[in-house]
Amino acid sequence: MVDNMSYLRGINMKKIEGISIASFGYIYLLNYMVFEYFKSGSWSYIIKSLMDQTEVFFNLVIFIFPVVTSILGYMYYRNSVLDEQLKKKYNELKITKEKQDKTYEELQVTYNELEKAYRELKHVDGFKRNVISNVSHELKTPITLAKGYIEFALDKEGKGDVREFLKTSRKALIRLLEVVDNLVTVAELNRLRSVRPLRQVEIKKILENCIEIKRQHAMDKDISVHLIFNEPIPRVKAKKKELHRIFSNLLDNSVKFNNHGGNIYVRVKNLKNNVVIEFEDTGIGMNKEVLNEIFTPFFQAEMDITRHYPGVGMGLTLVKKLVELNGGRLEVASTPGKGTKFSVVIPATD
Repeated sequence: MVDNMSYLRGINMKKIEGISIASFGYIYLLNYMVFEYFKSGSWSYIIKSLMDQTEVFFNLVIFIFPVVTSILGYMYYRNSVLDEQLKKKYNELKITKEKQDKTYEELQVTYNELEKAYRELKHVDGFKRNVISNVSHELKTPITLAKGYIEFALDKEGKGDVREFLKTSRKALIRLLEVVDNLVTVAELNRLRSVRPLRQVEIKKILENCIEIKRQHAMDKDISVHLIFNEPIPRVKAKKKELHRIFSNLLDNSVKFNNHGGNIYVRVKNLKNNVVIEFEDTGIGMNKEVLNEIFTPFFQAEMDITRHYPGVGMGLTLVKKLVELNGGRLEVASTPGKGTKFSVVIPATD
């Protein structure tokens, strides 16, 4: 339909051009004849010629008039159609704008509500951190004092049941002190910057120190700890104290969820400009559902597990955050009934 209309318009334009040229030619010829015959004095012939030319001109006008009126009618029709289309489009745009304005107002209300909720959550989170930090510090002082008195008594007490009671009490206080330290560190995690000055440290010395501290804890469950270095290990850039906390928590986790008489393998590898420290145990392992939640703060597995393996659910959360703050990443793989392996990957410096 569009092609046919274009074709007809082309024909009409050609007709108009031809008529215009013909009209101009007739008018020019008429003027020439009037001028020539006027000079020769042939008035009657001039009048007759004028009448003949006038008849031709009127015939030409009669031919042109339908064409012109058709063109004007078509143009009027097209203008009417375009006008209706423009009005329709304008109304559609107006409706769309009204909807957008309404949506914007709704989004603005939602944004204000979310901003208010965020401020409230931020306030609650700050209050929570302050409470944890203050309570932890208040707990840490008497625990440290009691631990000191127990160690003093152990030095004086040679043997017997009293000494065993004191050793058990010291062990419980050490465990409680570690929990309090974890709570203090977690409360301060948000204040720590991800870009911090780090120093070059040697992994081997830190691991040996952590294993020595945790060895007695492992021996209580008849668990053997094996430190394995397969090759020279480069130094890493990190916070020494934070690496010590990372390794201590992972060793605690491996001992806690291990079976009596089990093993812990601590392997250190140099892999593609990274130092990888693996903590693999032969314990109870974890299923997929637990693996997806172990880094959630205060997460605890099923109640029958937490009765046998007490804790507040902050150790692995702390480990993951500290590893990331030191430019590394923490990976975990586990099989229920066979054990778990945590891998700390930290960029090497050498």
